[in-house]
Amino acid sequence: MSIMIWLIAPFCITCLFTGVVFGHILTLSLSDFSMLSHQICFVVIFDPPCDSSLFELAANLSQAWKHVPSIQFYRFTLDDYMQNGGSDIIDIDPPLTLVENCGPAIVIPKMVKDRTCLMHSINKVEKRSAKIVPNAGENVVDFINNMCGTFLTKNGDLSATGKRIEALKKNLHNVESKKVTLHELNRQCASPDLKYFFYNGICRTVQENCYKDNLSSECATKENNFFSLEQCEEMDKLPNKQQFISEYLFRSKPVIFRKAVHHWPAFRKWTWDFLMQSYGDVTVHVKLSPTVEFEGVESQTLWNSANFTIPTAIKQALDNPDLVTVRPAGVEMKFKDFLNLINETTNAANKAFAYLEYTSMRSYFAGLENDVNEMPFVKNTLNLNHLNIWMSDGSTLGKLHFDEYDNFLCQIRGKKQLILFDPHQSSSLYEGHILEAMFSYRNGTFYRDRLLKSTSMTMSPVDITLPDFEKFPFAKNAVPLNCTISEGDVLFLPSFWWHEVQSYPSEVEHQNIAVNFWYEPFWKKEFPCRLCELSVNRNYFHLLSTY
Repeated sequence: MSIMIWLIAPFCITCLFTGVVFGHILTLSLSDFSMLSHQICFVVIFDPPCDSSLFELAANLSQAWKHVPSIQFYRFTLDDYMQNGGSDIIDIDPPLTLVENCGPAIVIPKMVKDRTCLMHSINKVEKRSAKIVPNAGENVVDFINNMCGTFLTKNGDLSATGKRIEALKKNLHNVESKKVTLHELNRQCASPDLKYFFYNGICRTVQENCYKDNLSSECATKENNFFSLEQCEEMDKLPNKQQFISEYLFRSKPVIFRKAVHHWPAFRKWTWDFLMQSYGDVTVHVKLSPTVEFEGVESQTLWNSANFTIPTAIKQALDNPDLVTVRPAGVEMKFKDFLNLINETTNAANKAFAYLEYTSMRSYFAGLENDVNEMPFVKNTLNLNHLNIWMSDGSTLGKLHFDEYDNFLCQIRGKKQLILFDPHQSSSLYEGHILEAMFSYRNGTFYRDRLLKSTSMTMSPVDITLPDFEKFPFAKNAVPLNCTISEGDVLFLPSFWWHEVQSYPSEVEHQNIAVNFWYEPFWKKEFPCRLCELSVNRNYFHLLSTY
């Protein structure tokens, strides 16, 4: 590690490397390059260069951009690259062909860490990829910016796009300045069940042994009307495209559109009888849990791990190797059997809670998508990736997590209470890899016997209803936002906002049905990564100059 630091330090470059400075660009050996940081984007000129004007431009850029630490300019000698296995270290696209005894300029982007698999990131020695720079001209600057993720002009100033993005980042919405922290919320509203934890803006302090009673039960709740969470912004009228993009999409700001979809045919058509008759024989994938809690985090000691060993390298890379994310059991069944399972009487007898979650409407329920519509202000503007339906008996609790999509959650039956935390609070919520486990369900009984060789990347280990502040002290300062939606409401939930979701049944059919539209996000980030910042998705750069 100390070697890496010295090699990166700008004031030590010329004294550490044995090359020479030639036209403001240092000549670097291939062996020295292999030790440099993977978090730097390199512009490399082969010596001798085939295009002298391109070399001159690179030399000028190396001076104009020297204040930017994320980009560095170097020279490779062609002989060093060819004789010392350069193609084994750098994968150039298109492959290097030497018609003459000269070489091109290449850009080697910084390496994006593979965060999807701990074993992969620990063991694999990465080969750097590179692309050949086009002929000298204005497009060279754009090419380097695209490869390096920068927004610089030829003179080293921030480009118009760069200035726009920096302004948007400064205007991102967050709730951290609010006074009600998770610590205060739990002090006022301690409860082992989010259903009685905080509801409709009223803090409910639960008496001992009463939290499972009906919400209206005098035993179950004592109301604290002097304490309330920050609430989601609400609108009674849909915004136009300009207003939504500038005030909510660009700002990554949640908002509820009240009664926005009450006119959908789904509200009239999707009765129990209609769904049973139209789709009863469709085979669906259903999640089953012994409790109303879905995908929570608990101690690994609760699981049968006699034949399960975590590799030492993986255990050392995990922040909480003693915890597992609990996945519900998955079963295939006819949709009519699922509907019977979530029937209140049947469900009580079977002691299994069933959830049809993030199920593709187009794949399983052909025709239902005609009963719902995209929000008019995002149709043909955002790129729709998934259209899902969610169904349960209305008692499910989806534990704290984030999604990498911009989400429009549309409530058809029942209610959903969402407790949100903005992406800036990822450190307080201990974002990271967590080992996974999955319930087995056999002959009506659940078993904790499936520890998986995989990790969850979007779950928080913090239980916001009963947080362990000794284990997770930073969680004390996390600041929640309450967004509760009823039938006909739509919640815009921006990408990477943490959310815990408590469902409630409809009064008549005792169901909870929701539809959600998942869009390619405007704001992206690497994950799991607590300190990684949001960045604008390049597929939406055209919006920056329009709105």
